[in-house]
Amino acid sequence: MDAQAIELLTFFFLVGFFAFLEIRQLFDKKRGIIVDFVESPLPLAGMLSTEVLVRMEDGGIVNANLSGCTQCMGRFQVGDEVHLIRSRSGYSVKIPFISRKRDHICERQHSNRTF
Repeated sequence: MDAQAIELLTFFFLVGFFAFLEIRQLFDKKRGIIVDFVESPLPLAGMLSTEVLVRMEDGGIVNANLSGCTQCMGRFQVGDEVHLIRSRSGYSVKIPFISRKRDHICERQHSNRTF
């Protein structure tokens, strides 16, 4: 095998692996709407991670971890639809791959904080 064939196999492996993980998460994820942001007592802790309250589709409210990178990319507000992934430490927020809806009723009830 020459170097070009190895690069091509590596490319297809990585694309296939990414597609496999996205499809797997598609079936494991849960949807919810951000209800509120939990303020951290530490001044710069929000840059690393923020805790949010999320209303699940079944009506329950759970705490979820929103990482700093996800916050910045998603520009989340109260009322945004998010996908949650179950992890060892609870739920983590994942940016929806295709679309993001806003719950305007929730926006009127709470402040419109953007992070």
